[in-house]
Amino acid sequence: MKEKTLFLCFLLATVLIFSSRVCFAGSNNYKSYSSSGGEMKSEATGSKTTTTGALSGPKGFLTARQGGNRQFRWVTSSGKTPGDRSARGALDGSSYSSKDNTFTTTVLSNTVRVGQEINGERYGVYKTFLSFDTTGIPQGATNISAKLVFYGKRKVLTPGSSNFAIHIFKSVYEEPLWNSDWGATIGPPLEKGELYASALSTPSDPNTSPESIDPNSCRNELEIDDPISLINKGGITKIALVSSNTFAGTAPSGQEYVELYSPNATKQLRPRLEISYDGNQPDIKPVLTWVTGDTYFKDTGAWPDTINAGQTEVTFKVRYVMANADGESGPQPAVAQVLIDKNSDGDYDDPGEQVDMTKDSGDNDFSDGVIYTATVPIVSTGQNIRYQFLFKPAADSEVEATGTPATAHLITAIQAPKNSSDNKLCFISSLRR
Repeated sequence: MKEKTLFLCFLLATVLIFSSRVCFAGSNNYKSYSSSGGEMKSEATGSKTTTTGALSGPKGFLTARQGGNRQFRWVTSSGKTPGDRSARGALDGSSYSSKDNTFTTTVLSNTVRVGQEINGERYGVYKTFLSFDTTGIPQGATNISAKLVFYGKRKVLTPGSSNFAIHIFKSVYEEPLWNSDWGATIGPPLEKGELYASALSTPSDPNTSPESIDPNSCRNELEIDDPISLINKGGITKIALVSSNTFAGTAPSGQEYVELYSPNATKQLRPRLEISYDGNQPDIKPVLTWVTGDTYFKDTGAWPDTINAGQTEVTFKVRYVMANADGESGPQPAVAQVLIDKNSDGDYDDPGEQVDMTKDSGDNDFSDGVIYTATVPIVSTGQNIRYQFLFKPAADSEVEATGTPATAHLITAIQAPKNSSDNKLCFISSLRR
């Protein structure tokens, strides 16, 4: 009897230990504040139909029904990329026109808009694009649930206009946001239930300073219907917020849009994803991005990114993002370097090729990114110069920051003529009689 009792106690203890381990590993919460994104406005004359005008965009790379439902890579790989490099990586208020449509991108404002309007003979359609760092979600995560939490500033529904629901789409927009990202959405809307513009929670006075607003007064949330298809486990999750009237291809009959606080707003009002899942604890990793909205570094890490023969001072700039599972700021990096293959020998091992970078002294919140800078004299011998960024949370850690800047990029060397015979100048001398 005693042996049987001991065996039962042992069995019970084993079950309890196993259960506690399953519970410990099985239930995890993850919160990610949006650290970048922006608003895009498509505008076209009302004389054009909505299926070929503002709702759909330039003919040939957007479909009418969802205001452009396509894979972004289809455009870049087809040779039909709209615009040129100058239109890429927009600044606040920068515009690009194509096929009677004008695309205006805003990336540094504290607010973004979703909806539509008609002003005279011109239709205007607003979409919001947001990105979230979900690199910490393990690949084996299951039973994922997620909701988008965002904060409203104002709702604009003029008499005679149509109410609308705010739709969440999976997006494949490229960072930095630029004109051809207008239609970078995939699949059907992903929100459970519907949040209509008329029901949006906003502060009693939309002109109140953001720092003085009670977040609970303007908090809104939408549960994600299919989080497995939306969440990019181990990567960056991108979404687009679109009016249900835009999705339906319905022309506006007045002003019908909402204004939301953006990733550039004060921390308490920034949009965020709140995620729960079963699996291992979050695997937190830092991320590197370009400097959104910067005149020179909006889509590159070096300026100038072309150099002539001789010595040129090149400035390198990158943004380091590090947040814990609660979305709060992580520690500053122990290693913050730009690696430059100055002698073009294929490595970064030579003296002066591992350059320490300096942090923006006024910013210590790594959850939405901190800018690092270094200025380095580089001597060009006519060969392109390869560079990339290396950031590590600990000096002896094998963990390195991920993202596009962590991969190799080139500074283009402009070839100098070898001798005077290479010059393509034509000299005309005057003849005297």
